[in-house]
This record gives sequence, structure tokens and C-alpha cells, in this order.
Amino acid sequence: MSSKGRKIIFIKDWGSYLSVKNGMFVCKVKKEVKWTISPVEVEAIVFLVNSLVSTEAIKLAQEYGVTIFFFNGNKPISLLLNAKYSGSMRIWLHQMRAYKKRDLEFAKEFAKGKLNNQLAHLRYYYKKYDIKDLLQYMGKIEGALNDVKLSKTVDEVRHYEAEGARNYWKGVVMLVPKELEFKKREKRGA
Repeated sequence: MSSKGRKIIFIKDWGSYLSVKNGMFVCKVKKEVKWTISPVEVEAIVFLVNSLVSTEAIKLAQEYGVTIFFFNGNKPISLLLNAKYSGSMRIWLHQMRAYKKRDLEFAKEFAKGKLNNQLAHLRYYYKKYDIKDLLQYMGKIEGALNDVKLSKTVDEVRHYEAEGARNYWKGVVMLVPKELEFKKREKRGA
């Protein structure tokens, strides 16, 4: 029993299935009903083992302010909170609405920020060590930066940002000692 007088329910049988029937939570294991409980009696549901949960059970939990926890062994891996209680959810929704209206503007600003940082990084080492060969890559990054500013689509922004990034890493190769045999940046699959 929690401090609010509501129960914390533990799902601990492998293969359990939490669903809803007649507005009640129902937990079954291999078609056998283990328990049924009203959502007003529940504060939290804790999944301790691999189980199934219906979207209806999640919706019912959210409607009644029931928090759902998922564990892997003794480690928590996820937590479902009611979106109404979270200010970050409201912020996220506003961000998504703004992004949909202003995606090109945001893409340009992110790309310009990244390219300016890369340019500043190479410029620092150019000034510090007078590595003249960096000038060509700095010039190409500046060109990509100008192209980003003139881009008409998000895809164009991505293209020019990637072009600038390739030149940045070519410049970085010149900064790394030859003994380290750094040839290029290895990308992770996206």
C-alpha cells in the first residue's frame, strides 16, 4: 500500500498480459485470470518480467494517474507518466508545432551553428600553428556555410552541411600526428 492508500501492483509472472475489461485492469497468465482491480485503487504498476500490456491498459492507467514502471532485472528501464502532469510534454508539443512550421529556418540555424564551430576550430589551429593547407578546407566550409544560408529546402541544407563536415574532417586529418595514422572520420550507420 502506498502513502495515498492506493496499491502498487507488481507484474512478476513471465508471460503476463495486462489488459482492460469493463473499465478494470485484468492480469492474465496463459489465459488464466490472476487478478482484476479497479484503476482507482492503483497508484502504480511495476513490470518486473517480460510481459505484454495493451494500449487500452496504458490509456486507462494514464486516465487515472497510474504510473507504469518497467524493470529489467533490478534495473529500471522505462517509466510512463501521465502527459498532463509533465511540463516537458507541453514544451515538446510546442517545439514540434514550431518545427513543422519553421523546419527550414531551424535546419539552417543548426547547420550554420555547426559549420561556424567547425570553421572556428580550424581557424584556431591555423592561427596557432600557421598550417597553410588548412586554408583550402576553411574556404570550402565558408562556401558550404554560404550555400546553407541560400538553401531553399531542408534537403539542400543537409547536403551543404554534410559537404562542410567532410571538409572539416579533411582539415582535422592535417592536425593529427602522422604516427596515429588517422585517415578520416568513420561514420556510424544512421
